[in-house]
Amino acid sequence: MIEIKPSQLNNEINDLLRNTICDENTFFMAATDKDELLGVGVIKLYKDYAVLDDIIFKEDYKMLGLDYSMGKAMLNFIERRSVYDTYAHKSIDENLLTRLRFVENDDKITKNYSHYLCLKGYFDVKCDF
Repeated sequence: MIEIKPSQLNNEINDLLRNTICDENTFFMAATDKDELLGVGVIKLYKDYAVLDDIIFKEDYKMLGLDYSMGKAMLNFIERRSVYDTYAHKSIDENLLTRLRFVENDDKITKNYSHYLCLKGYFDVKCDF
């Protein structure tokens, strides 16, 4: 059974990371099947906003649609900490962001982030599936 849950940085997660700069604001979600790491989601969590920094899966697991489940788990992690303004880094697939209901970010202050989503009431809406 595949699980997605918060995780600490370890060598296996570190091997998957691309250009992630880890600091006290960095959190990880790990997708595992038994003891095998399938992928990782990287979240930057600040006082007033959060950033979906990256979603990375091992090559053999990229086509399974796990990115959507990872994205939802990451958004849930953020919302449970009462942070609602959420941005997405440009490295995250635009089709995935659309499915998660992000909109294009046209704010000049946060221009480093391609998309935006407000999480207030996000999990109160029924799924379309």
